[in-house]
Amino acid sequence: MIRRSLVLCTVAISGATVLAQESARSMLRQVTGSVRDAGVYHFGLGTWTRHADTANAIDQDILYSNSCPTGYFVSLYTNEYVADEGRTPGPFGPVNCDTGLLSTNKGCNCVSTIDGFQIGYCSGLPGFMPVSINVGFQSAYVACAVPNPLPQGPGTFDLTGLPGAGSSAQGCWLVTVDLDASSQSFSFNADGARCTWLASGDLATNHLFGWTFQNRTAVTGTGNSYVGPLNAGNGGSVAPVPACSMVDNTRWDTLSCASQGGGPNKWPNNLTEDGWGMDTQDRFRDDTTGGPIHAPSGPGCFFFGGNPYSSFHLKLFGTNVCCPPGPGCESGLPECRPGIDFATSCPCAGPPPNNPTTFGAGCNTLTNPGPMQTGGAQLSASGTSSLSGATPGVDTLALTVMGLPNAVNESSFLIAGPALVAPVPYGQGLRCVAGALKRLQLHSANPGSSTWPHAGDFAPTIQARHAQLGDPLSPGTIRHYFVEYRSSLFEPGCAFPSNFNASNAQMITWAP
Repeated sequence: MIRRSLVLCTVAISGATVLAQESARSMLRQVTGSVRDAGVYHFGLGTWTRHADTANAIDQDILYSNSCPTGYFVSLYTNEYVADEGRTPGPFGPVNCDTGLLSTNKGCNCVSTIDGFQIGYCSGLPGFMPVSINVGFQSAYVACAVPNPLPQGPGTFDLTGLPGAGSSAQGCWLVTVDLDASSQSFSFNADGARCTWLASGDLATNHLFGWTFQNRTAVTGTGNSYVGPLNAGNGGSVAPVPACSMVDNTRWDTLSCASQGGGPNKWPNNLTEDGWGMDTQDRFRDDTTGGPIHAPSGPGCFFFGGNPYSSFHLKLFGTNVCCPPGPGCESGLPECRPGIDFATSCPCAGPPPNNPTTFGAGCNTLTNPGPMQTGGAQLSASGTSSLSGATPGVDTLALTVMGLPNAVNESSFLIAGPALVAPVPYGQGLRCVAGALKRLQLHSANPGSSTWPHAGDFAPTIQARHAQLGDPLSPGTIRHYFVEYRSSLFEPGCAFPSNFNASNAQMITWAP
């Protein structure tokens, strides 16, 4: 039975990075049979769903997938553990087509909800002796550092009673752990808990999460008495066989980088292919909470000489309010939401600051009568962003904003831009959309809401207006939209010339 551990929380980096790496090839063992799927274990409930399609077993997005098989696993003594790393991207990171950086891509939100995970392992224990494993996670991690939390500590998951070798000499398994069924889901911060991309920093250390796999089964380490995680490779100097796509099988599947197998038609992602773990490093920490370890010189940083790559099988399943790019995308991707996508306070100091009171809206604003708070302007999308047809005018995309001031002398402007950046002060609000901004259409703010397009606009559709402004859209084009609006009443702490504010933003991927 799987024993419930404490609810997982985000933790800070602990321990120093060990720079020297030693070879750990003596820990490698070959997978001699097939890797079988044990099904889905519903954590805390003690129940299994057998013969499940575990690619879809957790009914959520796959946020991380380091699953490309190498044909090896690592043997661990009792209480010995490995600490590995990877990346879940935030919305302010780059989409980089440099194959040397592997799968550098952009995410949807600063925080995701992890509803489950999948591990892979092998056991050579005789008979039907069950396997026990401890797994833990931290949002911010430096490769090879001492993990926090340590295995078996608060915020880790004890998995006991897992299948072993059975009647075979070796048993290798995939186990998908469902956390949602017993309310064990946890929040996971993007890009090493920062949700910012430090362009001048070391990519290997600034944007990583960490996770640990510990063997809790009693083994001798001799003969077939071993347990350890499946090795999973992300390329390196010697590509694994079969060759795996860089970010395939994840929500961050490459959308634009042809050199990474991407393009405008990559969504929905191909669940039949295995993925390279985004930003996983060719190194891991080998350590123990008590007992022997395999490394010849004690705990430290180890690798396998580049063949196979030094990383381990892991999938993370999570909730993310991302609309799949492509035909049929009806909601867009909400962005630039104070308190959700970033922690930056709205610029009117108050008291109190004019942070939104409407969930997902931009910074708060005042309107008559009263004056009273609107809660903030909230932009949403509907329809489809399709470019089908020989001439502009076939898309049905509509953008609607609510929570505007309603005075007759106030107005709102729909604005589009090609880039998303960290929030900057913008009148009484915050703006995240940047690049060559296009002012698409001015509307009256009265009576507190507006929709683009509507009768009387310069063009019948949003894509047609882009073409009029010298910004023609092509399949795969991404544009970020927000509404700038006049706000003649000033929040406490703001004054002229800050007589304007901004909604949240919406990302739209224009599809064929």
